[in-house]
Amino acid sequence: MYKEKFSGIICKINSIDISCRAELEMDELNRAILIIHKVIPEIAKNLEDNEDKNTIILQLDNDNYLCIFGAYVRRATYSTRFVENVPEDTTAEVILLSTSMINGKRIFSEKDRFKKFRFEITSGHELIGKCPFDLNTGYGSIQRHEKVEIPMECKHISIDTILGKLDFEVFPRYWFKRESFSIGFSHCIFLTLRVPILISDFHRTLKQITDFFSLLCGEQVTINKLSLIEENQEEIDIHEYLGYCNFKRNILSTLDNSGMDTNNFKSISIFKVTDFPDLKEALNYWFEHYEALYNAQQAYSRILLDENLKIVTVNKYLAAMQLIEGYSQAYVDEKEAVKDFKKRKEEIIAKLQDEDDKDYIETGLMMPGITFREAIINYYLKGISIFKIISEEKFNESYKTIISKIVSDRNFYTHSSKRIKPKLNFDELMDIAAVTKELYRCLVLNSMGIGKELICYRFCHSRKMQSLIYKVFQIETKIDGGLPDFDREMYHFFDPKDD
Repeated sequence: MYKEKFSGIICKINSIDISCRAELEMDELNRAILIIHKVIPEIAKNLEDNEDKNTIILQLDNDNYLCIFGAYVRRATYSTRFVENVPEDTTAEVILLSTSMINGKRIFSEKDRFKKFRFEITSGHELIGKCPFDLNTGYGSIQRHEKVEIPMECKHISIDTILGKLDFEVFPRYWFKRESFSIGFSHCIFLTLRVPILISDFHRTLKQITDFFSLLCGEQVTINKLSLIEENQEEIDIHEYLGYCNFKRNILSTLDNSGMDTNNFKSISIFKVTDFPDLKEALNYWFEHYEALYNAQQAYSRILLDENLKIVTVNKYLAAMQLIEGYSQAYVDEKEAVKDFKKRKEEIIAKLQDEDDKDYIETGLMMPGITFREAIINYYLKGISIFKIISEEKFNESYKTIISKIVSDRNFYTHSSKRIKPKLNFDELMDIAAVTKELYRCLVLNSMGIGKELICYRFCHSRKMQSLIYKVFQIETKIDGGLPDFDREMYHFFDPKDD
């Protein structure tokens, strides 16, 4: 794998002017490894004492500046000489790590604020759902290798949200080889925030965007290229930001060509930005509820990372259970719940005669919150209702046994109890975790405005989801309706699976 490398002169360390040679290389986790040569011991100790708050300015050989933030010392090696038989440090070589850097024409500080970002994400052209070519116009000519004329234009979606303005752009891309010429398309996303943010806030703000896309595809989505845009009256400056993502992914696993389906079949299972009937309303809903859903989203992200790294353990099941709890807490009406609890508590106290008993209940009976069994019933009932209309009574009757097993095993693996034994085998645990993760997508996307019909349609084109929801809940999914616009345009032009 290609590793980006830089070299130059360190001109400033933590506001201290200095001049010494250094090299920087990005490792496999997209972290910067900075090696500073022959630095005086006082500077080396300053770097060590500052822990992970070091700011270093590297003037590159091309006269650009690489501004490195939040660097911490991995190793410092000192050279020593003896002066009158007393050891004395002379110089040091220091190796530091960082995941936050700006490559630009000027020097930046951690106090700088930025408002406009340009970035590319995993399979972003697919997730946006716009095609820059009118491919169907020349489909017959392409198949017959005749004169080919394919109309093209850049496609653009612009939305003003409570976070800021989002622009999604898709444009043509070409590949030239000695004996062939291929066309495709690429993308970029612009985010113009309402309020400028510090460099330390980049990750938290941009993660809201990548988490939104991870819901659309059910996989981990990363920012693979990030630029900072500064505009003034005279010119526009674009600076490269490095190190945002530790696990870059360029292509979604769903879109690979190694399975039983053609790529166009797989593509239909992925939700697109264009699926939302009101994109502004959908994104505002997401940004407004992101903090409430944060714990659920963290559990969801852990499942995605395990799947991406091909890690299969019981921790996936526990993360799925945390996902249910996080989702349930996000939507619980606390004021109403407290009101109902107080009312019930007063009714119980009113039935008691002894004043000591009344005082005992008054002081000792505290609101426990929603029980996990209630949370899991509500979650699965609401989730599978997207695929099949079912009453709460019928749900409890049909799935009482599996719900009890899920609750029991959650308690077993969470508390390591000796009093209970696991009820589900490992494969069942993994199936339930996978279904739980997919139902989370269904629930949140439905809340954001995507209709049940389209949700069913896209999930019906995922053979894995079809199989899982039948194995766990005995629900058969059916495909109704025609292809959405983007999928219909692109259907014939995805590569078929090789036989």
